[in-house]
Amino acid sequence: MEEFLKELEEKLKEKNIENWEEILDKYEKRFNFGLESGLSDEEIIRMLGSIEDIIDSYSKREDTDMDGLKIHVSTVLDDVFFERSKDDTFHVYLENINENSYKIIKNEKEINIEYINKKFFGLNRRRPGVITIALPFGVVLGDITLSSVSGDLKSEIDLSGKNMDLEMVSGDSKFNELHMNSFKAHVVSGDLDMDSINSNSIEFSSVSGDIEVDQVNSNSLKAETVSGDISINEANDGIHISTSSISGDIRIQGKKYKNFTNEVKEEFKNERSK
Repeated sequence: MEEFLKELEEKLKEKNIENWEEILDKYEKRFNFGLESGLSDEEIIRMLGSIEDIIDSYSKREDTDMDGLKIHVSTVLDDVFFERSKDDTFHVYLENINENSYKIIKNEKEINIEYINKKFFGLNRRRPGVITIALPFGVVLGDITLSSVSGDLKSEIDLSGKNMDLEMVSGDSKFNELHMNSFKAHVVSGDLDMDSINSNSIEFSSVSGDIEVDQVNSNSLKAETVSGDISINEANDGIHISTSSISGDIRIQGKKYKNFTNEVKEEFKNERSK
């Protein structure tokens, strides 16, 4: 780890990247989170990418000035998909969708895609379409709000941003790795599946849908459910948790919680030492 971070620091300074200290701190936290999850140095480096790719991504970001781009998507039955852009800017693609069904704003500050409700009953006459948002590597977004009634949300790329709000009714959602200042997700009957999330504060709420997250790194976690299940497979030491459940199960690192508020750092440490 030390060798990787030392080389990254040298390259960041060499390329005169202004916020090199913040970048270095971010990758150190990612490295430590990987180690806590039981990954080897080689596995973590493979996930983070090469030093050259990291430097190249931040150099491109300075050229395109896309940091802070806000994304708002509101849809009824259409799916939303995030992918990697093949160039240095963002793109929005619509498949099997009439553009007149949406109010679309695209500029250097925001992507706003909102369904126009005037033809709601005509939706059942077509198959669900797909809204694809392609983002360049390394961009740090602003606020992200995603809402869907029956459409699915999926991202095969890592997403970094300011605050993220997710509202799902019956559609399912799947995310790889998220890096946010704050994250809120509310699901009614759909399921939410996440590989990992790094955020200062995290809130999960569910009515009957299930939420499963492999890895959580946060200062605070709030989990509420009526009858759905919430499962956190790995959580960092020191996280403060608050849970509330009527009939659904809430499990954190295999332990069941119902109505609970506590600092869990020492508890997690003790369990890991067994």
